[in-house]
Formats: sequence, C-alpha cells, structure tokens
Amino acid sequence: MASADYWVRHVREAVRFADGIGVLASEGVTRFLEIGPDATLTALAQNSLPDDSDDSDDSDDTGDAVFVSMLRKDGSEHLAVLRAMAKLHVDGADIDWTAVMGGGTGEEPVDLPTYPFQRQRYWLSPSQRSLGGPSGPTRASVVVDAEFWASVASEDVPTLAAGLDLAPDALAPVVPALSKWYHRRQEQAAIDALRYEVSWRPLTRDDEARPRAGASGTGNWTVLVPSDADGDSREMMNSLVSGLRRQGLTPHLIEVDAADPEACAEALRLPADGTGTSDAPRRPDGILSLLAFATSVGPAVGALNALRALADSRIPGVRLWALTQGAVAVGRTERVVRASHNAVWGLGRVAALEHPDVWGGAIDLPERVDDRTCTRLTHALTRLKGGEDQIAVRPHGVFGRRLEPSGPLPQPAVPWKPNGTVLITGGTGALGAHVARWAVARGARDLVLVSRSAETAPGAAELRAELEQAGAQVTLRGLDVSVHADLAALFAEHSFDAVFHTAGVLDDATLLSTDAERVDRVMRPKTSAAHLLDQLTRDRELSAFVLFSSLAGTLGSPGQGAYAAANAVLDALAERRRADGLSATSIAWGPWAEDGMAVAAGDRRRGQGAVTALAPQLALSALGAVLDAGITTQLVVDADWKRFVPAFTTTRPSALLSRLAVPVAASGTGGAARSGEADDSLRSRAAGLSRDSGLRLVLDEVRKLAATMLGYEGAEQVGAERAFRDLGVDSLIAVELRNVLASVSGVALPATAVFDHPTPKALAAFVYDELFGGEAAAAAAPYGTTAIAVDEPVAIVGMACRFPGDVETPEQFWEMLADGREGIGDFPTDRGWAALEPVYERYANEDGKAAEYVRRGGFLSGVGGFDAEFFGVSPREALAMDPQQ
Repeated sequence: MASADYWVRHVREAVRFADGIGVLASEGVTRFLEIGPDATLTALAQNSLPDDSDDSDDSDDTGDAVFVSMLRKDGSEHLAVLRAMAKLHVDGADIDWTAVMGGGTGEEPVDLPTYPFQRQRYWLSPSQRSLGGPSGPTRASVVVDAEFWASVASEDVPTLAAGLDLAPDALAPVVPALSKWYHRRQEQAAIDALRYEVSWRPLTRDDEARPRAGASGTGNWTVLVPSDADGDSREMMNSLVSGLRRQGLTPHLIEVDAADPEACAEALRLPADGTGTSDAPRRPDGILSLLAFATSVGPAVGALNALRALADSRIPGVRLWALTQGAVAVGRTERVVRASHNAVWGLGRVAALEHPDVWGGAIDLPERVDDRTCTRLTHALTRLKGGEDQIAVRPHGVFGRRLEPSGPLPQPAVPWKPNGTVLITGGTGALGAHVARWAVARGARDLVLVSRSAETAPGAAELRAELEQAGAQVTLRGLDVSVHADLAALFAEHSFDAVFHTAGVLDDATLLSTDAERVDRVMRPKTSAAHLLDQLTRDRELSAFVLFSSLAGTLGSPGQGAYAAANAVLDALAERRRADGLSATSIAWGPWAEDGMAVAAGDRRRGQGAVTALAPQLALSALGAVLDAGITTQLVVDADWKRFVPAFTTTRPSALLSRLAVPVAASGTGGAARSGEADDSLRSRAAGLSRDSGLRLVLDEVRKLAATMLGYEGAEQVGAERAFRDLGVDSLIAVELRNVLASVSGVALPATAVFDHPTPKALAAFVYDELFGGEAAAAAAPYGTTAIAVDEPVAIVGMACRFPGDVETPEQFWEMLADGREGIGDFPTDRGWAALEPVYERYANEDGKAAEYVRRGGFLSGVGGFDAEFFGVSPREALAMDPQQ
C-alpha cells in the first residue's frame, strides 16, 4: 500500500496517471484491474495507452490490453467480482478458483459429462406480442422510444421532466393521462392482434382446377338419403337429384337409417361379384350425404355414421361430401335457418384432419333448390381446386369460407355494464369463475352461478366468498342446463339481464372411436343448453347473450369431432339471434392458460407449440372489447400462423387459412398432387437401393415425422425400436402420424397402421413393403426357392391358444364351448393389483350396483410373469395394464 505522503502528493501535485499507464504498457503489462467502487479509472486507462486506442467499455480489448473493473455502481458486488475473474481467466490469467469459489458458497467441483453437449434449448421463446413501446426504424430509436414510454407507463415525472428539460410541475397533470392512454392503446393493440373473423369469398375461374370425378358427365355418385326425412326435405332432395341428372351426373339414391352405423356401412359396401347394379354402382366417384336432414338423429351423428361407413369400406379415391341447408349466413342479409346443421361443418373440419383421404367437404345449399343451384353444386363438386372444402352455394354465386384478421375495434360509446342479474352457466368451473370475477368488476351485483356440482364443486365456497367480499350477491344452483324443466324453473325465479354460457364437456376421441352416445354427451351441455337459453330469453331484452365457443369449432382439432360440432352450432346460433334483432355474441376461444379446459386436456393438437395459451386477464379484456363493440362472432387466439399453417396443412391443403399465411409446399392441385410428388421422391430414392438401405431410408422418414408430431427437436430422439406408446404417441397422434406418413409415401395406410406396427422400425418395414409390394418380397427372397402348387394340401403342424377359464389348448377350448361353460372368474391375485376392496365398495356406493358386479371378470391365468420389457411396455405402464391385452 502507498504511504500517506504518496496520497498527499496526489492532492497537491500532478497525478501523472497517463504516464503511469504508459510505463506499465511499455513494460509489457496487458491486464489492468481496477479495484474500487466504480469503473471510472478503467475508462481513463484505456484512453491513456501510448497508441491512443479507440474507446470501448470495460469488457472490450484495447489492442492487446484488457481492462477490467472489479465493481460497478448499482450492481451486485458478488456477480461483478465473478465477472471480473471470468474476463481475466478468458484472457489467460491464472485465477485461483479454489480461493474464489471456496469462500463459504458451498459449491463443489464436479466432473464434466463424458457425452457431448446436446445444445438443446428448453426455454420458451420470448412472446412476439409482449407489451412494449412503439418501435422505430433503427435500434437506437427503439431504445430511446422504449425508455420514454417506460417512463410514461410508470408515471415517472422526474425522469420525463429531466429529459424534456421542463419543470416537474408542468408535467404532473399531463403524465397520468398520457400513461392511461398508453396502457389503453397497448391493451387494444394486444387484443386486436388476437382477433380473427370468418368471411365468405366469391369463388371464380381462378379457383378452378382440372375436372374432378364426374366432370365429364359420366360420374357415378352415391346419394345417402335418410329414410325418416320429412316431406319438405324429401321434396328438396328429389329436386336436387333431378337437377344433378340434368347436369350430366348419375346419382344413385340409397335410403338408410341415419342412426344405424351398420345400415350406412351396408349401403356403401361394394358388391362381392364386382358387377354392381343400377342402384349400387361398383365404385362411385363420390358420396353425397343428405343425412343431416334425418329427424330421428342429430345432423352430427348422421355425418359421423356416413364418414365411418366410408372409412371402413376403404373404397380408394372416393370422398364424402355432406350437404346442409341454411346452416351458414354468407352475407349480412342472410339468416341462419338451421343452426343445428352447422354441427356437420364442425365435425367435418375434424374429419378433414383425421381422414384427409376420405372427407371431401361440407356444402351449404340455399333455401330454394333449382337448376341454377344444381349447376353450381356440380361445379363445386367437380371443378374447384383442392382445399376448397367449406363451400356455400347461393343464387348469386359460389362462396368459400375464409379466416382473416379482424379490423381494429371501434371505441364503444358506452361500455357494457349489467343492469340486473347475470346468469353464468358452468359458473363454478375455471372459465365461469373468471367470467364471474370480471362481471363483478364490470358492475354486476347479482350473480347466479349454475353448474351440476354447485356448492360441492372444488373452490365454490372460496369463489362465493371472494365475489361477496367484492360487493356481489351470489346464488349457486346445481342443475343440468340441458334439461328444459330445470332451466325453465330457474328462469321463473329470476329476471336475468345477461347470460354467459361457459358450460362444456371434453370427451376427446378419434372419429372412428366416436359414437352417438359420445356425441350426445358432449353436445348436450354445450348445444342443447344453448338452444334452451335462446328459447327462454327470446321474450326478454337482454343486455348480453354470450356463448363460449372454441378454436376447435372454427378450424377443427384432431380428436375433438363432437366438441367441434357442438361449438360450431354456437356460432350459428349467435348469427341467427343477431339476424332476429336479439343480443348475441359467440367467441371461439383458443386455449386459456392456467386452468382452462384445453390445458387440462393436454397439448396434443396439430400445430403444437404454434398456439400460445391466453392469459386469463388478457382473454377477459378481449371479452369486454368484443362485447362492447357488439360483434356477433369472433375467434380469439394467440397463434403463430407461420408455424401453425404448415403443420395444419401437412396432409391436405386448406383454403380456409389462405389469407393468414402461405403453407410450405402449397399446391393448387391439393393434397393428392403433393402426395404424388413426395411419393415419387421417396420411391425413387428407395428403389435404387438394396432392401436394407431402402428400409433405413424409410425408417429415417418415419422417425423424422414422429419427431415432428411429438414436438421433438430431431429424429435422433425417436428410437428405432422404442415403442410408440413410450414415446408419447396416443390415439390422436397415431392418426395424425398415419395421415402424414400416407401423404409423404403416397400409400393408402389403414387407420390402425401405427398400432399394428408399434415401433418406428416395424412401421417402416410395413410402409416399405406397401411401397414396393411383391417387388420387395421378390428381392428379399433367397435363391433356390420353390413355388408350391395352389392345390397343395396344407399341413397344420401345431396349434395353441389361451383363453379365460384356464383354457390352454384347442381341445380345452372346444370342451368349454361344448359344455356351455363361461370363462368368468374372480380377480387374479398375482398381478400386483392392491386395495381391490375399496374399489368394490366405491362402485357399489356410487353406481348402486352389487359389489359382485366388479368382483369377477374374464382373466387369463398365469400371466403374472409377463415380460413387459420384451414387448416394449414401460415399467410404469406395466403396473397399470392388464398383460392379457
């Protein structure tokens, strides 16, 4: 340390700091460390070198010299010291890290891993819609503007006054108002970025492609007609069929029971003799379904049964087109006549994703069907480009459905405020609770929250206490809103001013696993309840009638056919109410964060990662803005369309999204052409290789597609022999993987392909054999094989079987059948199924069934030693599954 005299001379005489730095530099010193409370000397030292190097901050080199400050003002001392040590270490200085890190911090050195670093980023990317200040054309202007608006937002008057060279008193009255304006504009901009609306675009010759099936005038079309259609519908169908004949098509009418899936399947089953009849062509060029006009079953069920029948029939190249009437309103002068028919459209959007090779599309007919209608319908069926699968035929043209960004919302003259009692269905659920808090903040003082559980719902008591503390009177009612008598009794007790319908049920399943019961289970609390609310409020002047719809109903979502159908009806119902002069708003929501239904169901939808869950507060702000503006229908979603559209259109194009982003590898000829191009590439690459090399090529493709479907970074994360189930493939992803694989290979794959071949390696072998058929088998056959005559006797050298009831041989099985015995017995005790008694009691108490109902079943004996690993089953799943599956 220097003496006191040294410091006195520094005060009285010239410091000669620059000379000191120059001497040190001439002696070869290249590292300068400032020990002090700030970095003042570090900056001066850089300017004092003999070569007068350019200025830079303390992290930059000046020539060969490195200048480091130990501490920085207004910063963490601990981090500043570590940062200084790190900079010196990088420059080659010898740092005693044991002394640096061993000062009571608790850190211990560990060995570096022997495997290479994977360099995989797990952090979420910053939101593109974060609220910040206006941006300018340059980086400097962005920084300046951000600093200014940050000061405005925080109402930092002193900082603004200093920057503007004004007295703080002069800005005090202005800054709060400016801050309020800024926050309002930022919120409005954020809401506008989330809002989208459906429009109808007139289709012209530019939308035509080469003629599809039937365009030459010889096309055979199977027309499914419900056997229970009413008189008006039957008259319309007859006019339609006659008009199609005059257009040169050959329609074959088949009456079926729309509620009977087997009847629909039988109607589409090809004749075994291969000849066909005048009423049942050997192979139709297309299927027209009029089952939406059935009276014994809902339109969604009729469309579902027709789709499943065609999918099961596996008629190659044939697609199903579902016809509705008055389901959509193309212009403001139109009125939705049959809102229930919109269920066909919602279900069809899911069918296009799950069965792109089977679903043709939905076409809505006008109220009057004449020759002009049939001409335009024929044109839509035979000449429009691929991707046009949501079409409305009208007397003044043919229109295609489009989704596009909404314009800025107008400023409302008077924001919505309840004038009386507010009814919220699903009021104790996650969304209903958010809406209840929002309504109270808007001025509601009387709330009726309806749900099946009511007071017993989790968090209901806390929600009531919170709302009452905010000044509202809260009534919790437990009832089923889809039951007319219960809902009518509620309306008799209360005079409602506003209705918010948030109730809903998720019961996801693929369309092939969906039946009428599942459709009814999903649609009753959503659609049936909405129709009842509409009926019971038509004679009341409501300030708001708000329906909570879903992104699934607007775009479609794999595995949510019933849910999409239900939500599509809500949108149509709102349009009908608005046309009738009644209040109505239907908002199709993207997923809500925290505790929304989509979050609870998991993120297994196409476009995974391209849709960000909405923060509840932002979603509620959007709800208020849309309601204030009096908008009828709106989609509110935070989507990255550049990522979403390519994922959404992987297996078939979609004209619906053409105004949002251009899909990668878009093609005007549709998915079939794209598949052909991919097929030629894959086939040609594999055809020039040996079987082993070709299999590796197809396997790489399977692994790459599986990684994309699962959201993995790359194909290397998908093990070739790892079971799809362990990778996270469920029934929905299996359907999508099958569709995408069929698209890129050009091979028609069965719906169960992924389940039948449970590993990427097995699936790749299957696809390879489907690609090359007998060629692959011939190439793989060893030399010297001998063909066997077709009439050669077949020798059975062994048989084996196992069935419940201790049956282990074919003889025992035959004896059991001959004796009329059953294979039902007690629950096995060798499978690790603990605590069975509480299960018996719970079923008996809740379902009112005898305990013996679940004490017995059909189980194989002696399977406790099931080798789960050998069959690719994970240990956790092995504990929960029944090995005999």
